[in-house]
Amino acid sequence: DVMAEFGVSLEPNLVSGCAEQMNFEIARQLIRTMWNGATGQDIFTIGTIGAGGFTGVTYLDRIKDITATLNGSSNAIWSATQKAYGNWVICDEGAATLIESLPNGLFVAAPPPANLMGLVFAGTLMGKYRVYKDIHLDKETGATGTAGNMLVGYKGTQFFEAGLVWAPQQLFYTTAP
Repeated sequence: DVMAEFGVSLEPNLVSGCAEQMNFEIARQLIRTMWNGATGQDIFTIGTIGAGGFTGVTYLDRIKDITATLNGSSNAIWSATQKAYGNWVICDEGAATLIESLPNGLFVAAPPPANLMGLVFAGTLMGKYRVYKDIHLDKETGATGTAGNMLVGYKGTQFFEAGLVWAPQQLFYTTAP
């Protein structure tokens, strides 16, 4: 008995660990669903700096070009829905490295979370995108970005403004696709 041996109850730690694992599995399922349902694809590559590449352009300036790709994806969401622009980004390790390398005026990092398991809020990009890191995003089917992979979407304030609603306890009715 751990309580008798160490004076600590394992129950809170076991419950917390199980909850974290369930949240991780739910997040992976939702991200996979969104990834597979994404309709557009914008490609961002760093390219070669210097000889034969982007002569006279710094590496940091090239990284800043990622914002144009994100804005293009955000505008594509608006064009397709006529409702809103993208306001969140889920990125893998490669894209997160680029985004976190941006100057403080473009990217504001969030405080490190207590638990790094699963989806992690990384910070805010350009004051309009909430950036999340998912180390498993690069394992999704079709994830081939040389500079990393990103999923851009919109989260509204009401469920009817969302493209995806996860509500396992509530029955939602929908029309045929």
